[in-house]
Formats: sequence, structure tokens, C-alpha cells
Amino acid sequence: MEIINMTSEDIGNLKKLSLDFFNAKGDLLLFRYNNVLRLLKTLDDFTEDDFQKHFNAVSLLNKYRDYLPSDFVIPDFLVKVDDIIKFFAINYVYGNNLSVVLKDDNVSLERKKNYLKRIGTILRQMENIRKNTELKNFYLADIHEDNFIVDKAGVLRTIDLDGGKFSEDSNPVVKYLSPVSLFAKCNTPKYKIDMSNPYFASYIVDENTDIYCYSIVILNYLYNGKINGISMNEFYDFLTRMSDIGIDKELIGCFERLFDDRDNINPCDYIDTLTSSQIKKLRIK
Repeated sequence: MEIINMTSEDIGNLKKLSLDFFNAKGDLLLFRYNNVLRLLKTLDDFTEDDFQKHFNAVSLLNKYRDYLPSDFVIPDFLVKVDDIIKFFAINYVYGNNLSVVLKDDNVSLERKKNYLKRIGTILRQMENIRKNTELKNFYLADIHEDNFIVDKAGVLRTIDLDGGKFSEDSNPVVKYLSPVSLFAKCNTPKYKIDMSNPYFASYIVDENTDIYCYSIVILNYLYNGKINGISMNEFYDFLTRMSDIGIDKELIGCFERLFDDRDNINPCDYIDTLTSSQIKKLRIK
């Protein structure tokens, strides 16, 4: 992987990007290199153990970039500052976070459904990546609306890939997996706490958790709010409303399955069944 050298003065002259516009841990710096605008993401704010995990993640993503979906925003090179590796670079993506797009009344329902379906398709591609490359433990992990950007060409881009899971014993902190998440309210056994992490309440990341987080993204859109913040009784009332207005039984079944002992099912095949009328009725409080 290419490494370029910069000085502390060079870094100090770069513009910081507001985290209001881009979801990430640590500083993000705008940097033009070879006439392409990049983002430098820091590796310097982590503990030594976390630094190594993120460094390994960046290196693996770069090594296997030809096997990964073309809409993944993959690290391009590392940056040494005063002979110490402190940053990695990704291309800057011009566009809006998916969270913004899903709330935009000027974006058609068909486009919104296509973006939601695309995440499910990515999860299926991840299955093949795990089977056919050395990335046997690669999961997106932290799936939420602000880790996807719709670029100026209308393509859904996956960002913050270094926050994924890359090794069996590495379970990153995930926004939609927490002790206050819906699944934690019903003690579903397939979501297991990572007892090796003494600092954060993290969970063992696997295919079930990726599908869970993806499903929460869909449910947030349908609910027009934060579905993880409601009670289980309210959630099942919401599923009943779905059934009453004629939402596809298979899609509802995918959501029900999130909270029982069976493996989760990717709901992307059923998103096309949603209609504008159904969504409007669901959102009437």
C-alpha cells in the first residue's frame, strides 16, 4: 500500500471536515492529491490495540479492493507524519448521507426503495466475499443511514469501511447494537455480548447482526423515526398496523424473525412491494 510523507505543518494547514456532514471517528481532513480531493482519516486517536485493528482493516481493504463492490469507498494510501503513520486517505464523495435522502420529499419512493435494496444486495455480495477471499470474517458491522452516501450520480456509496469486522476476535462498537436496542429488550439469544471488551457494551458481529442493523434502517424509514427507541409492545403494534394495511407478509415475517431464535432473513427482495399509500398510512401517529 502506498505511503506518502507529510509534516506536522502540512497537516496543520489542512481544513477539517465537519462531522455534521460525514460520519466518522476522529478527525477528517480535506486534502487534494494528484488533482483528486481526498479525506484523511486519523489513525492517531486510537489506543495501540485499536490502531492495529484499523491499520489491518485499511490494509486488507486495499489489498482486496478488486474483489469488493465498486461502490465501496476504499482506502487508497497511508500518510506518515514525521515518520509515523497517522492517517489513511479515501476519495471524497460529493453527495448526501442516506439519512438526508430518505427524508427528502423531492426524492421519489422508487429511488429510496432502490437505495434500501442496494444495502441488502451488498450484504449478499459480502457472503460471496467471505466464501471466495481471505476476508472470511468481513462484516460491515456498523450499518446505519450515515454510513452510506448517495453521490452526485445517484449511486449509493458505502463509507467508514474501516469500522467493519475483519477478524474473528474483533467486534466493533455498532450504533444499532446496544443494551437499549430493541433486540436487547427481549433477550434474543442469537445476539451475543462480546465479553472480551471491557470498555464498551459491544456485541459479537455476524450475519445476523448485519441483517438486524439493515432491517433497522428499513424500519426507521417506515416508522419515520428511531424504531430502536420504542418498546417491544409498541414494535409489535407497529407490525400489526403493517399487516392491517396490507404490507407484504414476507416482509413482516423478516421483521418478526429478528426477535426469535431463527437466523435472520435478508428482507431486500420484498422492499419493492411497498407502496406510497402504505407508507403514508404507517406514518399516521
